[in-house]
Amino acid sequence: MAPLSAAEKQRCYRARRDADPEKRAQYLNKEKERWRSDREEGRKRKASDLSEREKRAQRKKSTTPPSAPESPPHNENTPKPGPSRLDES
Repeated sequence: MAPLSAAEKQRCYRARRDADPEKRAQYLNKEKERWRSDREEGRKRKASDLSEREKRAQRKKSTTPPSAPESPPHNENTPKPGPSRLDES
C-alpha cells in the first residue's frame, strides 16, 4: 500500500477530530478564542470594518481558483520522435 498523501492525512485527522463531539466542541472553542484574540490584536477585521476596496479584494481572493502551475520551458535538447513505420507506405 502506498503512503498517504498530505491531503489524505489531513482528511483522516479531521475525520478523527470531528468524530468525537467533545473534541469537536473543544476545537471550535479554541478556534473561536483564536479569532477573538486576532481581532483584539488587529490581525483580523470584520467585513463591516473593511473599506469597499478591501471587501472587493477579499471576495476576489476567496472566489478565484488557484492558477495552474507554469509548464516547464521547452528544452531544445529534447529528443524528437523518430520516423514512424506508418510514414513508409
